[in-house]
Amino acid sequence: MPELTIRLLGSFKVDIDARPVTNFDSNKVRALLAYLAVECDHAHRREKLAALLWPEIPDNRARANLSQALYNLRHLFERDESHPAYFLVSREMVQFNPASETRVDVHAFKELLGGGGNRQLSRSVAHQDQLSRLSEAVDLYEGEFLEGLSIEDSLPFEEWCTLVRQRLYNQALDALSIIVGAYSRRGELDLALAYARRQVELDPIGERATRQLMVLLERNGNRNQALAQYQRLSLELAEELGIEPERETVELHQRILTGSEVSDQLDGRRHNLPAFLTRMVGRAQELGELQAQLADPDVRLLTILGPGGSGKTRLALEAARANLDAFKHGAFFVSLNPVQATVSILPAVVEAVGLPLSDEGDLQQQLTDYLRGKQILLVMDGFEHLLEGAAPLVDILHQAPDVKVLATSRARLNIKGEQLYNLEGMGYPVDSPAEAEMLGCDAVQLFLSGLERVRQDYQPTADDLRQILEVCRQVEGMPLGILLAASWGSSMRPGEIARETRRGLDFLSAEWSDLPARQRSVRATFEYSWNLLDANERNLFQGLSVFRGGFSRRAARQVLGATPFDLRALVDKSLLLSSSPGRYEMHELMRQFGREKLGESPEVEHRTCQKHGTYYLQRLSRLGEMVKSARQEAALAEIDLDHENFHAAWHWVVREGETPDLLDPLETLCLYYDLRWRSQEGAAACRAGVEGLAQFKDTAEATRTRIRMLAWQCHFQHKLGDNQAAELMLDQSQQQLELLAAEGFDTRLEQAFILFERGDLNFNSERNVAADYYERSLEIYRDVGDAWEVARTLASLGMVNHHMGTFERAARHWQECLEIHRSIGDPRGNADALVELGMNLVRSGQYEEGEGYMKEGTAILQGIGDKASLARGYYELCRPQYWI
Repeated sequence: MPELTIRLLGSFKVDIDARPVTNFDSNKVRALLAYLAVECDHAHRREKLAALLWPEIPDNRARANLSQALYNLRHLFERDESHPAYFLVSREMVQFNPASETRVDVHAFKELLGGGGNRQLSRSVAHQDQLSRLSEAVDLYEGEFLEGLSIEDSLPFEEWCTLVRQRLYNQALDALSIIVGAYSRRGELDLALAYARRQVELDPIGERATRQLMVLLERNGNRNQALAQYQRLSLELAEELGIEPERETVELHQRILTGSEVSDQLDGRRHNLPAFLTRMVGRAQELGELQAQLADPDVRLLTILGPGGSGKTRLALEAARANLDAFKHGAFFVSLNPVQATVSILPAVVEAVGLPLSDEGDLQQQLTDYLRGKQILLVMDGFEHLLEGAAPLVDILHQAPDVKVLATSRARLNIKGEQLYNLEGMGYPVDSPAEAEMLGCDAVQLFLSGLERVRQDYQPTADDLRQILEVCRQVEGMPLGILLAASWGSSMRPGEIARETRRGLDFLSAEWSDLPARQRSVRATFEYSWNLLDANERNLFQGLSVFRGGFSRRAARQVLGATPFDLRALVDKSLLLSSSPGRYEMHELMRQFGREKLGESPEVEHRTCQKHGTYYLQRLSRLGEMVKSARQEAALAEIDLDHENFHAAWHWVVREGETPDLLDPLETLCLYYDLRWRSQEGAAACRAGVEGLAQFKDTAEATRTRIRMLAWQCHFQHKLGDNQAAELMLDQSQQQLELLAAEGFDTRLEQAFILFERGDLNFNSERNVAADYYERSLEIYRDVGDAWEVARTLASLGMVNHHMGTFERAARHWQECLEIHRSIGDPRGNADALVELGMNLVRSGQYEEGEGYMKEGTAILQGIGDKASLARGYYELCRPQYWI
């Protein structure tokens, strides 16, 4: 047992041989001992200690006071020479001896929490010994750090004390929360309740602690106590902060009050982090280091940097899951691997966080407004091919100070303030280790976990372990290489795997000498898999690399002639993943490897891309009519599922294709971008199309397509707020139309579209002019019999007349628009017309009828899940000026 015990958690207490020490000259001597004991990992300069405790007096007097204080401490703790001294003192430096026989409760508290208590606590408690250590730690926490000890004339010491006090307090609360959750999951409610009460005692206005206690009380049959706990919290919040409880707390109170089911997920947080079917193997040190960086308030953008296959994604997700409690409003995973264009980054973030968009403000502004004031972690996975698109992310970080980004990339983002975490291969011994050391290293453990999936009864021999270690060395500890090698364990012994891997590495080390060694090792694993495929499997594997973001069995058959048995063979060899029945995905690294193989035969690559482009553009053409019908939602959902393939097909065909027959797929793609509020992507697709058409011969069909592309580009630029660019596009479209009309071609549809867009451009500035353009457009659409476009134009006429105050005319337009959409079966158009018609009726004084229309419209929008339009429907329904 240590001779000296220093207790700083709660009141300051010091014992030597179980006898209290009280003869301190002053509180500053106590403060000096506390500081030296807590900061005992290094020596301190005397002038620093003097300034810490006596900042207001001259340096010479402060140093003299320090000397007197040190004399007092050394006199109190004198020891004979047979024991290590408690203090290491020189003319310049002072240090509390960490090797002395001393127990400091702060250090014991941190050690019991794990990792010295300097990083975020893990939320999972798997074993009783872990739970016991946490319980022992909170038992040590008898009160706030240095409770009751104050040095009023020493601001530097008070600041240090406050920081330490708050950190230890937060760690105690975290530990209590984890203990409560662990005992609750085990069904030991009495213990869970005891610790939950302790947590609330420490943090009476902590809503998460109170929610835990309320749930436990309700589950234990103490409903009235749970409700009383809510009332106590409400009073505390009102008296201390002048605020009401959070929404989650109010909802929990209501569930208990009404007797509804209460969730037992006491330590959850909102997120979309994908779950894994396999446990995390190794990487404990890396995970701890990442958790520490995420807990650092100065780290806003943290990039896990490493080569492909190094396990960046898994590590990022594990770190995010372990830190859920640090982000009050959740952690969200944004996969950028299927995203091809920088303009698609923000839509991917919007989709991940579930933000409902509206037509008020551009996408970035809406996203920034949503994130501002929220404590959120964004896990941006696979940034390396989108580095030029990082600027909007920087703006979000500037505007939303409580948002953090954890990115994974093969290249640094090169953004000011970016913190890098370089991820290397998993650890393995470099010499000739003993069997126990081989079994204990991360890389070998990962290989064995892979073998367990294909050989459940496998027990490695000592020779097997040496061969497995050799494989790990050949791939330099890269997780993907290890798992791919282990996947052959069902048909090969470890020695055979090691031999084949070694052959591939020797070859690639010579050919790919300009690449990092780890990348050569991963390539060796891919080459090994490639060499074991037959000719048909190789052709199929490299052909599948043209798909982006997954593909269906039907698409693989149409583009490559693949049978279900062909695809199953690649799934069995871990080269494909069957993500859902009839649908497949390829790991991005494998896809890139396959694309390189495909590129070795340019003619085959061109032919495969042409088939891919033709297939998906033909699908777009077929989906066009569905988008304008009762099957609209099904069509949009189909495009959602394969959006990256449609996107890739469009951009390849307009750049490399051999035919300008793009009019129908253009219309479908642009309608999709329009209905899904993805104007930036729509503008980019049109711009690429206009540039690509320059290579084609100027036929009437090519000119007609160019007219539509320019008009659609105008539409998207206008939505993005760039009216100057929009007018330029529309003028160019008009010039092309006049050339086509001069040759005697029917250009009525194109003319109607241009007139409609001119109406949009004048809507906010000259509404009479806008109305005239819409009327002229409507006349043409009626003449050609395009009911969907007639309805769309009537909706705009209704809107412009509404804003001009001609409510009866607006109502007639919207009523006709509604009738057409009902006859077509377009649910979104039907709902929008109902909301707008209802709004117009309310504005003209017909409150009950108008409210009925708006409620009917919002109900339809709710049914089809259109969050953006639904938000507007609710907004119109609740606008207070209409109900005066």
